[in-house]
Amino acid sequence: MSRHPHRRVNVPWCARGARSNGDVVIGDDDGVVTVRRADAAAVLAAAKQREDKEARSRERYQRGELSLDVNDMRAELTRAGLRYVQYGTTTRDHRHPRALHHRAAGSPAVP
Repeated sequence: MSRHPHRRVNVPWCARGARSNGDVVIGDDDGVVTVRRADAAAVLAAAKQREDKEARSRERYQRGELSLDVNDMRAELTRAGLRYVQYGTTTRDHRHPRALHHRAAGSPAVP
């Protein structure tokens, strides 16, 4: 028995579903996740792939690339009727230097 009788070890417990001995429990500032032992290796591999992809994306952002390009969204936006407009960066132009605008069919072009 542990020094704290209200804390049991190696017994099934519930966290939005049944958990069993051997399950992996991981927590950070964003929350807690439990993974069945049988799925742990696959989940770890997927997490490493995601972490690597995010590191590559951060490098591209640091080089000044737009999320529009990092995430390959230009074609999708075009299909949705959106177009990317980069405005000049002069002090007379008070609009944000990068903006997305929706252009409805037949509407005048954005200056």
